[in-house]
Amino acid sequence: MIDEASQGDPAAAQKRLDQIRNLSVLPESRETAEMAEEYIQVLQIPPKAVRDALHVAYAVSYKLDYLATWNLRHLASSATMKRLTEHNLSRGWHIPLIVTPEYFLPDDEEQP
Repeated sequence: MIDEASQGDPAAAQKRLDQIRNLSVLPESRETAEMAEEYIQVLQIPPKAVRDALHVAYAVSYKLDYLATWNLRHLASSATMKRLTEHNLSRGWHIPLIVTPEYFLPDDEEQP
């Protein structure tokens, strides 16, 4: 979300915006908005973190394999993955894996 990247310290925000400048933006649909509302309840996301529910909804509706986040409280946790998996299985929806960016780094053991 571009509006999130532009918040906070102006210099840091500019660096973030520079990094995402060439990324495509997925359009929001009624489906993603409705899904987000559902995820607020299902994933027990507090009102101040509504964007987290929208991030999950995008990942599900666009069938993304991963949702990478540093948000360990509301998103990248075993409890959230369990709730998301159970709910999405019952609805026949895609289940993305919610991980921290570190997930994509090679294991130290694999390096020579």
